[in-house]
Formats: sequence, C-alpha cells, structure tokens
Amino acid sequence: MRLSRASLLSTTSCGEKCNCSFAIPRPLYFSAINIARLWETNGGQFATIHPTMKFRHYREGLFVFLLVASIALAGWVVLPLAMPLLWAGIFAILLFPLVDRLARRMPRWLAALAGTGIVLVGGLVPLVFIAGIALQEAVSVYNTFFSDSANGAAQSGAVGAVVSWLAGLLAPYGITQAALTARLGDAFASAASFLLNGLVAAGQFTFSFVLQAAIMLYLLFFFLKDGSRIIAWLIHILPLGDQYERQIFSDFAATTRAVTKGTIAVALAQGAIGGVAFWAAGVPAPVLWGIAMTFFALIPSIGPAIIWAPVGFALLWIGDWYGALVVFGVGVGVISVIDNILRPLLVGRDLNIPDPIIFVATLGGIATFGLSGFVLGPLVFAFARTMVTFFNNTYRDALNHNAKS
Repeated sequence: MRLSRASLLSTTSCGEKCNCSFAIPRPLYFSAINIARLWETNGGQFATIHPTMKFRHYREGLFVFLLVASIALAGWVVLPLAMPLLWAGIFAILLFPLVDRLARRMPRWLAALAGTGIVLVGGLVPLVFIAGIALQEAVSVYNTFFSDSANGAAQSGAVGAVVSWLAGLLAPYGITQAALTARLGDAFASAASFLLNGLVAAGQFTFSFVLQAAIMLYLLFFFLKDGSRIIAWLIHILPLGDQYERQIFSDFAATTRAVTKGTIAVALAQGAIGGVAFWAAGVPAPVLWGIAMTFFALIPSIGPAIIWAPVGFALLWIGDWYGALVVFGVGVGVISVIDNILRPLLVGRDLNIPDPIIFVATLGGIATFGLSGFVLGPLVFAFARTMVTFFNNTYRDALNHNAKS
C-alpha cells in the first residue's frame, strides 16, 4: 500500500479489507512518509539520510519532546486543583442535559448560571448547614462523655452501670472492677483525643472546603457554558478517530451519571432516613449518626447496618423498647431494602459492575483520593472498563485471528 500525504494528514486505514480509520498526528506522519520514501527509492533498502532530512528529524523530535513536556508541566501546575476540576467535570456531566434544555429558552450563559446555582443551593449550602449541626453535636458528645477525667467518665452514669455489670461477669476470671475501670479510662482518653483532633481538623478543613468549592463552582459554570466546544476540541486533537472518540465520551458520560447517582443518591437517602429514625427513637446526635450511616452506605458490602444495628441492640439492653422498635423497624424494613429499589432505578441495568469490584474500587479510591474516592474510585474502574470494551470491539477480528493462530 502506497502512503499518500493527503490521506495521512487526515485519516488512513489499515488495509483494503478493513473499514476502520484513524487519524495520524502531523509529526508522526512526516516520520512515516520519510521512512517509506527511503525504502521505496532504494529498492527495499535504506539509503544514506540526507543532512536536510536529519535536520527535519531533529526538528520533529524536538517538537514532540516540547509537546509532551508542556502537557506534563501543565498537568503538574493543575494538580493542586485536581479535586475541584474533577468534581466540576462530574457535576457538568450530570447537569448537561438539563442545561441543554434550558438553553433552548434562554441564553446559554444564563442556563449555565442556573445549573451552577442548583449545585450551590441544592448541594453545597445544605451540606455546610448539616456539617455545622453535626459539628455541634460532636462537641456536645465530647462534653458529655469526655470532658471530665477519663476514669470519672468510665465510672459515671450509664457507663458506670455497664462497668459494674461487666465486672460481675468477669469476676470469676480474676478481673476486678478497678482494673476494668482503669482500662476503660484509657479507652475513653484515647477516644477523647481522637474526637478532639477530629474537631480541630474539621475547623481547619472549613476554609479549604470553601475555597475549593468556590473554584469548583467557577469551573462548573464554564464547563456548562462551553462544554460542547471543549468536547469538540478534544475530539479534534485526539488521534483515535472521531467516531471512536465520540463513542468513548458518550459511554464515559453515561457511566459517570450512573455511578454518581447510584452511589451518592442511595447513600444520602439511607443516611437521611437513618438520621430521622434515630431522632424519632430519641438517640442523641441523630445528624452525626446520619452522616456516619451515609459514610458507610457508600462502601458496598458494609452499609449503614454497621451503625444502626449496634444502636438498636444498645436500646434493647437499656430497656428502651420503643426506640429499639423504631431503629430496627426502619433499619430492616426501609434502609436495608432501599438499595435494592433505588439503585436499579438510578443506575439502570446497563451498568453491570460486580459488587466485589465496586468494593475494591471504593476502598482504593478512598486511600488514593480521600473522601472523593467514594465516587472517583468506581469511576476510574468504570472508565477502564469502557476503554477495554472499546479495545475489544475495535480489534475483535485481530484478537480472534491471533487466538486461532
């Protein structure tokens, strides 16, 4: 097959029996055409390279080096803003269909501003409000259980009754109430230190959260306003071929919507219902417990039962039958089944990722990205699956031929 400059500048094919096409960047084109010319003009053998051609190769190599270096440097500069950038992209993908519908009735910038306002009023403001209540409840819990001396906390109120009951059970094994109180005092001291450090960290996190939220909203506005042009530009510069690139972007957007809605919406619903149940049962700090249930609901195979089940048994142990009935009734009858109802509706049946993979992706995402890993971890795995599917569909014939040979 003779290579043509005009065809290589746009697209080329891998053979007459294959209809696939792919774009070739200009530097790679020049290198390929020069090698082909050398081979053709010398009877199938490479001739001595002319100095002008050497200079051209140096120039092309320098261009590729500068291109890669500039992209890497730009990525390094943007790295501190990676989380606001990623969340702006996720919210833009979620809101893009709504903004497109609004843009038919109003200017595009106004529709983008409305979408940004939805995230601010419907997401960030309630989040800050709930976080403030949870912080107050955490301070109240600290003052109630840990503000006094450790041994005093272990000897007072309901905790002291539990210590006496345990001491009676453990007396045949030579464990006295004084020794048990001392050990519980050390545990209370460690818990107090952990909670106090958490409260201090929460106060320090507030400024960082507000700053990153402002950056995210700013980027979100422009993503919603100019998202179509950004996607068109990416399709133009990527060398995979427009048809494949559009398919990849479409699959990635659908996967992002499914993973985000299926993860966040279900966890928020379970945490909110659990918090209301704790409030109805008279459990202290219901908002704090609701946030904890939301946290664990984001982790597959664990779920919010790790919170509401022990609380329900504790209410039974102290004789609060009404509170225990409310907690167990809501936990078993609502929270445990809501995942089976909401997730198929929000995610659909097209996104079929096994729970063990989601579990590994979620925990790995938390370890890598922090709290954002709840969404980013499964999203990375979903994107990898999209790329593997794309590779398999594109090169299926070659893979089958290789397997047969």
